[in-house]
Amino acid sequence: MSTFKDSKERIWNMSITIGTVKAVRQLCDINLIDVGSESFFKTLVADEVAMFDMFFIILKDQAKEQDVDEESFYMGFEGDAIERA
Repeated sequence: MSTFKDSKERIWNMSITIGTVKAVRQLCDINLIDVGSESFFKTLVADEVAMFDMFFIILKDQAKEQDVDEESFYMGFEGDAIERA
């Protein structure tokens, strides 16, 4: 599990389950099983929006607990927060 703060100082804990892998694959066409592969990183580097779509899917339960909607989630990533994620 990886933990990071966004630019609004909200703490996010990145945890991957098979359910998460399935949801990300269905909604973003990104296969988390390929993490670490060159093609996986090329996909994310080429499309930062897809990367943060993937992050929102992974973190949506935490976002709901923090009363953070999708737009507010995306607005929390700028500057250094993008690199921390």
